[in-house]
Formats: sequence, structure tokens, C-alpha cells
Amino acid sequence: MDIKELENKFRDLAKIISEEVSTDLKEAFQNWFQRFLEVEEIQNSEKLTLTNEKEVYTMFATTVKKWGRQLEKKGKKEGKIEGKIETAKNMLKDGFSTIQIQKYTGLSMEEIEKLK
Repeated sequence: MDIKELENKFRDLAKIISEEVSTDLKEAFQNWFQRFLEVEEIQNSEKLTLTNEKEVYTMFATTVKKWGRQLEKKGKKEGKIEGKIETAKNMLKDGFSTIQIQKYTGLSMEEIEKLK
């Protein structure tokens, strides 16, 4: 599913939530959504029970952008770690000591030992 399809799904969901869902169900969905996103309490101005279709869609769209930024950060971090691991493997092949490898890669002794 591409971003456009996801936006359309969010638009459909926003319409359903804002027009067809009871207040109790909106509150339950809001609570689940907060836990799913691992965010703090959502401000009253952003509560689903007090919003219209456009505002609900905006909340979802903002969330997708946030996820994208988080995934990008996670990918960069994982890439850095993979680079350090690859460097450590090469250093092991070339006979560097564990202490030297730790100094230059920042990996822990345990991580280096696992690579041996």
C-alpha cells in the first residue's frame, strides 16, 4: 500500500469516526490509538469526541508523518550499528584486539565477542 492509498483509507476512517461512531466508541478508539502510538494524553482540542471529519483526518495524517520520521531515524540508527558491526568483523579478520575494536567502533565487549 502506498502513501496515497493510506491517505484515502485514513480519509474513509475519519469520515466513519466523525459521522457514524458513538461517543463511547470514539473514546475507546482514542484510548487505543494513544496506546498504539505510545503518546501522552491527547489534548482536548484533538479529542475525537470533539472533532469533525477534517480534524480527525488531520490527526491521522500527522501520525503517518510522525511514523515516517521515526522509521527514518530507526533506519539510520540501524544502519550505523550495521556499519560498526561490519567494521568490527573486518578488524577481527585483520587481527585487531577486542579492546582496539571496542575503541574504534564503540561496540561493547559482549557484542564483539559474539562476532568471533
